[in-house]
Amino acid sequence: MPHVQRGALTCGPDSMFQAVKHLGITQKQVDDAYGLESVESFGNMQDTPMNAADSLDKLGVKWRWVDVNRMMKMECCPGKTVILLHSLKNPIFAQHWAVVEAFYGSGVTLDMGTPDMIAKTYAWAQLKALYTAGGPTNTAYEVLGMVEKKKVNIFYRFWAFISAKFYR
Repeated sequence: MPHVQRGALTCGPDSMFQAVKHLGITQKQVDDAYGLESVESFGNMQDTPMNAADSLDKLGVKWRWVDVNRMMKMECCPGKTVILLHSLKNPIFAQHWAVVEAFYGSGVTLDMGTPDMIAKTYAWAQLKALYTAGGPTNTAYEVLGMVEKKKVNIFYRFWAFISAKFYR
C-alpha cells in the first residue's frame, strides 16, 4: 500500500517503516531508532545508509544489503526492500529512499511516498542509472525478519552519532 511521507526529508524513516511494519514495529519505534525528534528538524545528514543500517540493528531487524543486480533478478521481496535513488543531476546531495512495490519482467514499480508522486514504474536501465549515480552511497536493503538480539555494528553507531550531532 503506497504511503505519503510526513515531511520533506523523512523519506528514510518513512520508507523503513513501510518495510518493517509487518513485523509489528511502529512508526514511533522507527523514529526513535533513527533519532528523529520532529519531522521539521530531521535533516539529510541523519538519513544516510549508515543511519538506516544502525536503525535496523537497533530495532532488532534481520536485514541484508542488496544491489540493483539482485533486484533485476527479482531475488528480493517487494514491500520489504528499500532503495536509495540518486538524482542524475546532483547524485550525492539529491537522494530519495523508496520502497520496492512490484517487479516486472521489464522493470520495477516503486512506492515513492511523495505527495506529487505516490508510485512510479521504472525500466531496469532507468533504475540502474538512478541507483548507481550515487557512487559510494549506492544502497538498498531488504528486511528479512526479526532477530533475538544483534550486536550493533560499531561503525554504523559511530557514523549515526557523528551525523546526528554535528550535521543538523
